[in-house]
Amino acid sequence: MPVIDIYAEFAHFSQLNEALTADEENVLQQLLTYGPTIEEHSPEGIFILVTPRPGTISPWSSKSTDIAHNCGLSKVERLERGMAYYITLENDVTLTNEQLTQVTGLLHDRMMESVFTKL
Repeated sequence: MPVIDIYAEFAHFSQLNEALTADEENVLQQLLTYGPTIEEHSPEGIFILVTPRPGTISPWSSKSTDIAHNCGLSKVERLERGMAYYITLENDVTLTNEQLTQVTGLLHDRMMESVFTKL
C-alpha cells in the first residue's frame, strides 16, 4: 500500500442554541485544550474524519457537555469529539476505492463510528 504517513488529531464539534460571547468562547477553547500539544500547523494529505455514529451520543459527549454546563456555558447544547486523520501517500499515487476502504477499516470501529471525507 502506498501510505507513508498518518497524522491524527482530535476534532471537536459544538452544537449551540445561540452564539457564544468572546468570554464564553474563551472558556470553551480552554475546556477543549487538553493533553499534549504540538506547534500549530496545517496538516496535509487525504482527510478522513471518524466520529461516533450519527444519532448516538458518546460517553465523551455526555461528560464534556456536563462540564461545559458546570462552567456556565448554558448555550452549549452538546459537545462531541472525533478523530481527524491525514494520510500521506507516496508521490503521484492515489488510493483505489478498495485501498481507501481498507485504510478506513483500520481507523474506525464500524459498529460505533462513522467515516467522513469532508466536514
